[in-house]
Amino acid sequence: MSYTIGGGGGPAGGDTSSDYALDKPYDIYWPLSEDQVQQINEMLDTLFKAQTRAASDISAVSATTSTDIKVVTKILTDSQIQALNTSPITLVSAPGVDKVIVPISWQLRRNTSGGAYSANPTFFLRYGSAGADGSLFSGVAIALNLATDNNWYRDEALETAIVTTDITNNSLVAKTSADVTSGSAGNTLNLIVVYYIHNLAA
Repeated sequence: MSYTIGGGGGPAGGDTSSDYALDKPYDIYWPLSEDQVQQINEMLDTLFKAQTRAASDISAVSATTSTDIKVVTKILTDSQIQALNTSPITLVSAPGVDKVIVPISWQLRRNTSGGAYSANPTFFLRYGSAGADGSLFSGVAIALNLATDNNWYRDEALETAIVTTDITNNSLVAKTSADVTSGSAGNTLNLIVVYYIHNLAA
C-alpha cells in the first residue's frame, strides 16, 4: 500500500508499498521472513530518525531561549512626569561589562484625569548616558495635554538612526522631549518594557 508520514508502512518520508506499518500491531513468528526483517528495520529506522529530529528541535529551542526575555514595569508619578526630560527615570540598570540591554517593545497607560499638562512632548526610551543620538525608538506623543484616563500607547519601531555612543554597560531610561508643568498629584504613567540582555563576550 502507498503511505505518507503517520499513515503506516515503510520508512517515513517515502512512497513505498508495504504490508507493515508503525501504527498497527503484528504477530511475529520465528524464524522471521526476509520481508519481516526488512520491514522491522524500516520501522526502527523511522523511529530513530524521528528521535533524532526531536532532539535537534529541542536543541534549537534551547538555543533560541538561552537569553531570557525580561519585563520591567514602572509607575511614574506626577512630579516624575513633569521632569522626565531633565530627570529621566532609570528602568534597567547598567548590566555590566560587555553587556547590552536590547529593548523589544514598550507600552504604557496614561492617567491624566486629574489635570492636563502644559504640553504634549514625545515619550521615548534611550540609553542612560548616550548623547542626542541615543533614542532607541521613534517616539510617541502620549497626549499629556489631555485630562483623560485609561489611554494606552505602545511602540516597537526601533529608531533607524545609528547610535554612535558606546552602549555597552549602559542603563535604559524613560525620557520625554521636554519638561511639562501643571498636571495633578494623582496623575500617573504605568510603563511596561520588554527587553533582554545580550552578552557580547559570550
